[in-house]
Formats: sequence, structure tokens, C-alpha cells
Amino acid sequence: MKLQDWQKEAFQTLKKHDFNGVIKVASGKGKTVLALAIIAELLQEKTNKKAIVIVPTINLMKQWSNEVLKFFPKFSTSFYYGTKKDEKGDIVIAVINSASKLELTKEYAIKVLDEVHHYGASLYQSIFSLATKHTIGLSATPEREDEGDFAIRYGAGKIVYTLSNLQELRERFSLFTIRVPFTLDEHQRYSDLQNEYYKLLHIAGIKNNQIEFLARKGNKYALRILKLWTEQTRLRTNAKNKVPVIKQILTNEQNSKVIIFSESIPFTELLHKEIPQSIIVHSKLSKKEVLKQLQLFKKQDKGVLIAPRMIDEGYDVPNANVAIIASFTRNPRQMIQRDGRLLRRNDYVRRYTLLITGIEEEKFFTILRKTGTTDIAFAGEWLRYENGFIDDNETKIHLRTFLSHSSEERFTQWLLKRLDMASAKEQLDADFYQIHHDSIERLFSEYPARWANLQRREQAALETKNIPQQYSQEEVTLLKEQLRNVRTKLFLPDDFFSALMRYLDNEPTAITAENKKGILSIANHKERPIAWPKELYTMLQELAEKI
Repeated sequence: MKLQDWQKEAFQTLKKHDFNGVIKVASGKGKTVLALAIIAELLQEKTNKKAIVIVPTINLMKQWSNEVLKFFPKFSTSFYYGTKKDEKGDIVIAVINSASKLELTKEYAIKVLDEVHHYGASLYQSIFSLATKHTIGLSATPEREDEGDFAIRYGAGKIVYTLSNLQELRERFSLFTIRVPFTLDEHQRYSDLQNEYYKLLHIAGIKNNQIEFLARKGNKYALRILKLWTEQTRLRTNAKNKVPVIKQILTNEQNSKVIIFSESIPFTELLHKEIPQSIIVHSKLSKKEVLKQLQLFKKQDKGVLIAPRMIDEGYDVPNANVAIIASFTRNPRQMIQRDGRLLRRNDYVRRYTLLITGIEEEKFFTILRKTGTTDIAFAGEWLRYENGFIDDNETKIHLRTFLSHSSEERFTQWLLKRLDMASAKEQLDADFYQIHHDSIERLFSEYPARWANLQRREQAALETKNIPQQYSQEEVTLLKEQLRNVRTKLFLPDDFFSALMRYLDNEPTAITAENKKGILSIANHKERPIAWPKELYTMLQELAEKI
């Protein structure tokens, strides 16, 4: 087995922690291979040692079995799920629903908890009681925003190695944001449902976070509110204007390999009828048929796969270079997983995200902020659909306003909660700190004693300047396009690219010593470097004079 550089680094990091801890690595990077390398290291010491791998689904169980057979055929495997509880293999692969009941009888040297974020749920926390000398958790998004986060922290250990996909996203990822209007009938129906929803909340004195709990208790108001919410979700998910938008995107991407993510089976089936030769999978199909369709898509050089969120986890989904998010939830984990599927390829990838005009903008902005992809969105294209795509800079302005003002209190409360949880764990996730650096530093200064144990962080100082530019909108559009092309060819550092984009948007621009050095080295060439278009090179020369 030949490990990638990050896998070698992670292996050594885990070894220093006696092979205990959580690995936070983006989807598609090879967490399974790393875990198998560790298992092989531990099992080869003594023949009577065994390993157990816990997975959330049967499909993942089979994928693990295939990986063991591929890399370590000398190890036998057995399955533990449902009525089939076989612990004879060197590596036992168990589905959490069965394993969490703690009927296991063998002793294991190591347990690997795949997609460990699931096991913070109270239903599964007993799996942490399975005593093993070594415990490794795997997930692209191990953190939870509830008490389950503590269960993972103390049951599987702290995060000891992190590899995010943010840098890759900035280097080879384009985000197209498209606002799609309701039809007049849909808009009227949605408004009526929303008015009744808020009216009942007021009458019953129910808060949003109480609805599901009270509905399970049989509260008649909560049941009605939940029904109204479900109907609103259905309208957003199945909006009629999404179909022509998606068809036009596919016309533009006819030579690409595309996955369309939906949130409903009816809309998935509708798209399948409208898009000839498309491949469809959903939970009403047999598992055998789903696997057959996924294998068919895998063999294609170009094509379209339409799927609801069932493939976010649990299936080995073939690579694609284009994703269309037809509908989405507020869950940032879902978006991170979907982006990870795109980045399994080595070429430039694109994501088109559809928003219902006037309804879903703030939900999308919240996801951008929580996933740290706001700068990528700013660098991408903003469009709206009105019988064809047109530029939509007003939504970009709306996003800036949202980030600065309209939701600051709600965002601050969310950050306070996360910082308190991090303080209790005595660990602040490095990626989380980087994504929200400015906001966290502000809170540190406002509450100097609240998180004293988290403030020992060495961060490179940024010199932030307002550097005005006087280019027309047409010139800015051209320069941005040229900059994206140069970035793809030369693999420009993400902070360098981001600084130039912010400058073109007339935003406060972070100029580090490294960025300044890069700008001057290009601008001071005696002759224009061939990779830099004339207009972009002239811009860098002008910027060099200002800094």
C-alpha cells in the first residue's frame, strides 16, 4: 500500500497519540485507506489480535469489505449486522444499529468509527463503551452542535489531525449562484402558508426549536405548524421554474459529468422524465438497482446522475466535475460532503446552487459562512433566471450586508456557543478558527477571561488596507475572468488570489508580506510574463505602485 503524503503525516501523528483520536479529513481523500494501514500495523504484531470497524450503513460495510480485499487480502473479514452476527474475521465490520447494542463477545485491539459524527446521537453513544486499546474516529465533519459533541470528544478522543478541502476549493472550484423565482401561484401559496405559520407560533407561544418536540407529544398547534412547514419545504423543493434552469445548465455543460442533488423523490423523477438519457437513483429503488445505476454512471465519460440526498453518505458515488444543487437544507455538513464528491477528480470543477428568490438567500448565506466558502462565492458568478440567465450583483451586495449587519446577533450567538463548547473540550478546531478568525478575535477582546485557554494561538499578522480602484464594471468582469484563468494555470496561492479579488471588489484587502512580494515580483518584470494577460498585468503594476 502506497500512502499519500498527508496519509503518512496523519499516520505518524496518530502513532504519537498511540493510535487514538479523530481524523478530520474531507470526503474522498482516502480516510479508509489510512485506517486500513493502521489496522495492518497493529494486527501484524500478533496473530490473535482483531479489529472492528463500525459503519452507519450496510452499503458502507460492503465498501469497507471491498477495500480490505483490495489492499489486505491476507486478512479475513466478517460482518456484524441484523441477524448476521459473525465475529470470526480478523477485521469485523459492524453496522452501528447492531453494534451499539453491545452484544459483541470478542476482544478487539482497535475500533475504527467511520462517519463518527453519527455516534454522538444518544441512540449510539453506547458504542464508545466497547473497550479497545486504540480508537480512531473518521469524518469530514466530526463536530456537532449539541451535547453529542462531548460524547464524541470523550468517547473517540480529540481531533488530532485535520485536512480540509478549502484550499483545493479555492484553487479549482467555481461557484455559480442562481436565483430562481416562484411562479405566481407558488408565490401566493407560499405566502399564505408562511402567514399562517407565524400566526400559529404567536397564538401558541411556541418557539421554532420546540416544534418537533411538542409535535411528538401530540400538541395540536405544533402538529399543524409542522404540517405548514413541510408544505413550504415541498413548494421550495419542487418549484416549477427549476426545471428549465437545470435544463439550460445541462445544455451549457453537455460535455461534463453532472450530479444533480435534490431533496425529494417526486422532483427527482420529474427531472428524469425531462432529461433524456439521465440516470436516476432514489430510496424507492432496490439497493441492487441503485448500485447498478451508479456503476453505469461510473463507466460514462459524460452524463447526468439525478439523486436525492440518499447518496450524501453510504454509497460510493462516481466522480463528477459538475454538481447542481437543486435544493438544500441548512445543514453545512451536507454541502461539505457534496463538495468533497466533486473534488475527487483532479480537474477544475463547478457547483451550481439554485435559490428561491426572496426566500432562500439568507439560508444559503449562513451555509457559506459556516463552511468558510464566502470568499469562493464572491469570486464566482451570481445570476438570476428570468427566461434566461442575467447578472445578479444585487444579491452579492445583499450578502455583504448580511455578513456585516442583518444577522450579526444570530451569528454571534452561534459563535459564542461554539467557543463555549471548544473551551469545555480545551480545543479550538484550527480550521474553524481560520474560517472565523476576525469574529473570534473580536469576541476574545470583548470577553477577555471567558476563553483564556483558547487564546494561545500564533496567527500571522495581516496588514489590512483600503486600496481603492477605479475600474468600470466591464473592466472588473474581464480582470476577474483573466485572474481565474491564470489561477487555474499557475495554481496561485488561495490568499493571493483572494486578496486580488477583494481589491477588484473594492473591499478591504489583506496584504501580507508574502502577497506584497508576489505582486511586486510580477509587476517588476522587464517584460510581461506570457501567462499574465496584458490587462491583468497592467492592473498588477498599478496595484504595486499603491502598496
